[in-house]
Amino acid sequence: MIELIYWPLWLLDLLKRNKPVRNIVIYFTLTSAAIIFFLGVGIWLTGLLTIGQMALTMVMMIGQMVVLFTFLSSTKTVELLPGQEGLFTFEKDYFGNEVLVTAVRQWISSLSGEGKAHLDYMGAEAINGIMLQGPPGTGKTLLAQCLATESNAAFFGTSGTDYQAMFIGVGPMKIMRMYGKARKAAARYGAAIVFIDEIDSIGGNRGGVSGSGGNNLGGMLGGGGLGVLSKLLTELDGTKESGRRFTIINTLRRIVGLPEIAQGLVLTIGATNRF
Repeated sequence: MIELIYWPLWLLDLLKRNKPVRNIVIYFTLTSAAIIFFLGVGIWLTGLLTIGQMALTMVMMIGQMVVLFTFLSSTKTVELLPGQEGLFTFEKDYFGNEVLVTAVRQWISSLSGEGKAHLDYMGAEAINGIMLQGPPGTGKTLLAQCLATESNAAFFGTSGTDYQAMFIGVGPMKIMRMYGKARKAAARYGAAIVFIDEIDSIGGNRGGVSGSGGNNLGGMLGGGGLGVLSKLLTELDGTKESGRRFTIINTLRRIVGLPEIAQGLVLTIGATNRF
């Protein structure tokens, strides 16, 4: 009605005197208003559906990335828990290396039982790992499994090659997940042993994963192995937790051939002994 005051006077007179014309004008006015209203509603719904479709696409992409990252961060871990059948023991499965077995038994006795109670009474801290060096087939993995059985500890065995990945952060994530399992098992059973075979595969420096000649392998997308050794050192040094975690590291090469790994795994934490 406000717009009618700007209409010509003759048109106003015509609308007053001619009812059919007035009805036609009112019809077209209402129709135009309805068309504009529904167009506005359609545009609003279209925008809302577009935003919803974009949000759904983003959620699906994030979900796919999470699934892919979880798949890539999985490792082939051998898990042996106390009470399982078929556990390896020194009496039935391991023969020879009496000096080595005696020494390792002495170190690992601090994980549980009287050895741990004795150390706690003195206020002392036990070592958190040992490094085994020797050629393939000399019983290093079997030794670790027998030690886990004897000390009534959970056993988690993996290989250093499992921490090589094409994406940045996957390697450290694998280390964190494995030690997370060991932490829970140590809290439940009192102790846990983490065995890492072929430590040579974990980089020649604290930055990443090494390849032939000590060069860093960045991965297909660049830097896929970054931070693996640093994360491992962090986990080795984190001993003030419920339960005890003991790490056994295996290498096929002599320590003199692994200068930076030796510094990181032996000298830096100052508690990993080599046999």
